[in-house]
Amino acid sequence: MKQFQTIVDGYLFNGYMVGNDKKPVLVCCHGLTNDAYSFIPLVAYLKDDFHLLLIDGPGHGQSAAFEQEEEYDFSILVKRIKQVVEQITPEPFYIMGHSWGADLALHMAKQYPEKTRGLLLVDGGYVFPTFFTATEEETLTSWKSFVEGSVYSSWQAIRKDFQGYTTRKWDVELDEAIRSTLIQKNGQYVLKSDVTSVLAIMKAFYKVPCTTTYASIKCPVILFHGTVPAGNQAIAAGLKNISNELSDLKIIGLANTQHYPHWDYPQLVAQEIRIWEKHIDIS
Repeated sequence: MKQFQTIVDGYLFNGYMVGNDKKPVLVCCHGLTNDAYSFIPLVAYLKDDFHLLLIDGPGHGQSAAFEQEEEYDFSILVKRIKQVVEQITPEPFYIMGHSWGADLALHMAKQYPEKTRGLLLVDGGYVFPTFFTATEEETLTSWKSFVEGSVYSSWQAIRKDFQGYTTRKWDVELDEAIRSTLIQKNGQYVLKSDVTSVLAIMKAFYKVPCTTTYASIKCPVILFHGTVPAGNQAIAAGLKNISNELSDLKIIGLANTQHYPHWDYPQLVAQEIRIWEKHIDIS
């Protein structure tokens, strides 16, 4: 992958380019406390069909944290991401987002419909916070505890913990997907993500929930959702709601997937993306 860095509104944004630059651009936005490398499992399966731009979000990876809490609001953040992409290509693009990144994708399509060819939502953009039972205060407390409490004595301890996020047996490729999200501090591994950034992002979810974007989405959308554990009422409610709101929506729940379907079965996810994108071209 070829690294790129650019300055937008005084802030450094870091990212990577890979794939066929003659093909459509697919901007990839990761989830909270992840970084651009979280899409590594998918890259090999999509690089012949897309020009992939993997971007580190602010306060994640090698991108700078913002100074003001309000700068993490979706309206400001997607404007800056659009400016990052426009420094590479003036053409409209697809945008794939996992978790937090899925919400970014929806807000991008709402704010800049002329730039958005289609959305690929990976287990995000349909449940939180509208169908989430915890209060905002409880959520902020939980995330603060998670970030500050993610301390590991060894890489083996990290592997053991992160195995719980995927149904796939842990391997060296998944090591690569998370390695840059952790740093060593005082002889232990901790999350690289800035806790102030994480909490500001969580507040942004509550200010303007993803469900408020649906009425403005005019482009095709494909949504991958986890199926394990089964019977989650919040997921069921979110899927029903987004199905009622979006007219051009394809929903895929791959068997034996959790919150990271693109880790669990990247080849199957990529296959479904190619089928969906070809159908858009034909129609």
